[in-house]
Amino acid sequence: MTSPERNSAYDAAHCREVWKRVAPAEDPYPVTGAESGTQSGELSLPGAQADPCCMGSGAAGSVEVLQGFLREELGDAQVYAYLASRVPREMARTLRVMGEDEKRHARDLAAAIYLITGTPYCPRVCVEQPDMCDLCALLRNLYHAEACNGFNYARAGEETVDLCLSRLFTAMSADEYRHADLLMQLLGRRMRCL
Repeated sequence: MTSPERNSAYDAAHCREVWKRVAPAEDPYPVTGAESGTQSGELSLPGAQADPCCMGSGAAGSVEVLQGFLREELGDAQVYAYLASRVPREMARTLRVMGEDEKRHARDLAAAIYLITGTPYCPRVCVEQPDMCDLCALLRNLYHAEACNGFNYARAGEETVDLCLSRLFTAMSADEYRHADLLMQLLGRRMRCL
């Protein structure tokens, strides 16, 4: 009998004994070398991994994507800080908050990269100052960039096998779509059609 703190469904030895009664000729839970190094052979179970934790081996394939997102967020933070200092006051607060969101995203992405690799990644990003001659056109471009970022985060969240990384991407996707909505509101106020 298994101890109460262990779920017998994950106890390979217990499962092996049950399977022997059901189909004695088959053994879907063979004893492996990994099993001898664990208490009950969890690694011999189908789908088990040697590094099952979040931001572990399952996320290693996403490091370049994370680095690209980090560079993008740092650039966006610079753009919003620049704009907030040069637009009318009623727009400045919204852009400043968006810039702070982008900085937070960059910090979270840098932390994720470090959790996965154990190596800090802090790129220097310098973006061109946006052309302020046509503020409506600029807001339009920023809207499309934020909406695309939201889509790219959502897609990355669906493609990763790491649950924690997927949650991070999903949260950032929602923030980017919220930014797009804010930019559309700012643009609507500038259009003054009604």
